[in-house]
Formats: sequence, C-alpha cells, structure tokens
Amino acid sequence: MDELLPVVKAEVGFSVTEEINVGETDADYILPAIRRLQIVNPCVANFLAAFAAGTDDKEAVLICGLVVYRLLESQAEADRMAEDFKFDPRE
Repeated sequence: MDELLPVVKAEVGFSVTEEINVGETDADYILPAIRRLQIVNPCVANFLAAFAAGTDDKEAVLICGLVVYRLLESQAEADRMAEDFKFDPRE
C-alpha cells in the first residue's frame, strides 16, 4: 500500500532533534519555525496557532505540531534526494 505521507526514518528523526536543540529556549525554535510555516504552508500554520490558542500549554502544542511537520518535511526531502541520486548501473 502506498502511503501518502513519508514514513520517517530514525536518521531523519535524529537530524531534526539536533536542529531543534540548537537554541537555548523553546522560543528559539518556535518563532522562526512558525514564521517559515506561515510562508510555506499558511493553512497548517493557522491551524496550529488556533489550536494552541485554545490550550493551557500553547508552547507544547506549537512545538509538537512544528516538530511533526518538520519530521515529515525532512523525510520527504531525504526521499526525494535518494530518488534523484538513485544509481542504475545499466544506464
């Protein structure tokens, strides 16, 4: 069965974890990530913001949503690169 979304591999998870841990606070990740998401996928950004506004832990909701989005995005990028660089010795 073909999955619509990529299945995230551990290597991508490790990479995204490193990306998240660069800043000293959660806001160091959230603010640039939500600004970027507002540009590349405004519907998802608006959904996250609205959902977070209705919770007691806005930061946790935003981080969770942004991290899941980044995991899927990074895996899709990795899959695309693997496909682009696929070597066929018959060619």
